[in-house]
Amino acid sequence: MVGERIRMARFAARMRLRDVTERLESRGHKLSVAAMSRMENGDLRVSAELMQKLADLLGVTPAWFLQESPKIDWIGYRKASRMTAVDRDHIEAIAVVVVEHHLRLNQLLKRDYPVSEAGIPVATGEDAERAAVEVRNRLGLGRLPIHSMAGLFEETGGIIVECSCPGKQFDGRAGTVAGRPVVVLDADRSDDRPDDRSAPTPPSSSVGMTNPSGREPRGIGHFTRFSMALFGQRDQARKWSICAVPAIGRSQ
Repeated sequence: MVGERIRMARFAARMRLRDVTERLESRGHKLSVAAMSRMENGDLRVSAELMQKLADLLGVTPAWFLQESPKIDWIGYRKASRMTAVDRDHIEAIAVVVVEHHLRLNQLLKRDYPVSEAGIPVATGEDAERAAVEVRNRLGLGRLPIHSMAGLFEETGGIIVECSCPGKQFDGRAGTVAGRPVVVLDADRSDDRPDDRSAPTPPSSSVGMTNPSGREPRGIGHFTRFSMALFGQRDQARKWSICAVPAIGRSQ
């Protein structure tokens, strides 16, 4: 557990193994990259002295390394083509840290939130529109307008994490934790901002997008049809292919 938490703190700080070992050496503690890797994998014991130095370096407390991380089941990822594995690891680590704070705070406040229901598979534009109607039904919206998707998402138990990836915009990351949906947004973009296909979108990646051709489609696609139907504009939509991920459900 300690090694996993050290790795997560390193990812959140956007540091490579070598970055950590070099900074430790500058602070008087020599550690090889191989030893650092073994330590993160749980194959090498971490001394109290090293744990304190790592905590100071990575911006956490030694006690943080001893806590258990929440398990986020990642489902969808909409990312820019320039993003690397380091970018992805950084985003996921930040998300875990923020989600952990959310869950702990909700536990202290004894808050009860709805549990995610099963995902809605989508293969056609019509499926996307039906999925949007089903999501509205699950939320009990009826014909009520959605003034802020992000606000509605959080009010009904969703967790939104804002994260920046310097120089590289991304649309989002989606998953679930403890029966609650999690959405990671680019902090440099507005939470309800329309995407390039001019659709009013929910928080990015509350629908996980898949494109079999690997190319960006032209015109308006399934994701846009889902968004428009969700916001009551279904007559304006066209086609593409997505797979809707678990939406917020009612309390069970």
